[in-house]
Amino acid sequence: MDSTNLVPDTSSDPIAFPRLTPEDLALLKPLATPCTYEDGQTVFRAGSADLDLFVVESGAIEILNPSNENRHVVTHGPGQFAGDIDLLTRRPVIVSGIARGHTRLLRVPGGRLREVLNKLPHLGETMLIAAQERRRLLTQTGVVGLKVVGPGKCRDTMLVREFLFKNFVPFTWYDSASKDGEKLLTGWGSPQRSPVIEFGDGRRLINPELRALAREAGVWRDCPTEPMDLAIIGAGPAGLAAAVYAASEGVSTFVLDRLGPGGQAGSSSKIENFIGFPSGLSGSELATRSVLQMLKFGAKMAAPVTVERIEPKATADDFHVLHLDCGTLLRARIALVAAGINWRKLDAEGGERFESAGVH
Repeated sequence: MDSTNLVPDTSSDPIAFPRLTPEDLALLKPLATPCTYEDGQTVFRAGSADLDLFVVESGAIEILNPSNENRHVVTHGPGQFAGDIDLLTRRPVIVSGIARGHTRLLRVPGGRLREVLNKLPHLGETMLIAAQERRRLLTQTGVVGLKVVGPGKCRDTMLVREFLFKNFVPFTWYDSASKDGEKLLTGWGSPQRSPVIEFGDGRRLINPELRALAREAGVWRDCPTEPMDLAIIGAGPAGLAAAVYAASEGVSTFVLDRLGPGGQAGSSSKIENFIGFPSGLSGSELATRSVLQMLKFGAKMAAPVTVERIEPKATADDFHVLHLDCGTLLRARIALVAAGINWRKLDAEGGERFESAGVH
């Protein structure tokens, strides 16, 4: 028997790696284009943005983690699909997909994913739940995504870690004082500043501005130049909830935040007083679910971005003009400020030097 036609075993986790029903596949086919790959061919590569949805009809797709020496993650067999939350956020993927055996796939263009989520509710729900669980499982494997090296008590390192965490960019942090951290820095020529961020393709940034990091990590999205119905300033629970409700009613919605979604609640280990979750959930889970729900309905978001000033509309039919620090003048019929809390700071001379570096 030709070993190249053997399909490796797939994961048995029905939540993270479900098999689509024949009914789901029949509904999906009108939106998809069939395609074939031979054994060993690359279906998609880590770092690719705006990934299409690939569903296996026959053969298999093996998922490899390039951040961990291309180690095996899982193999998707017939009836299964590839992708996690990056499929929905349109961010660069962090794993690669390789065809195993002669593989026939259904390929749904990324631009039609919202159509899948909204017009095929059973399939949409299956995909949303699986995407979140896959990211959770992948993160638990240890080495994943970007490499960040910097001191544990360093404001700039803490800011980079918080930004990546809030924006669902997987990364592995190495304390620069640890053996692994020292080894990486030595291999990178012992840069004098930190943090140092390495991408999967070997590119590195040294203590970058957040927007430069956002661009390189595929997080940044240009702010719209066309008028919006609603601009929401702040992506905490209140801002995200407003975005979900507005976008679900067909209101063109754009969310802005200086750091990323989740707000103060996003860093909570467990939230037990949020309606609808009697057993509680983590702040990260709440932010992830809210963002995916918002995107499902067509809302968009940009981070990091700051509103420098708001120019109120002159008449009822006019637009508010938001002056953003990225240079965009964002016009919106309604501007909703959901800026959240502003912590009081320690009244001590020079205290700002120790913020996020011992003082929190």
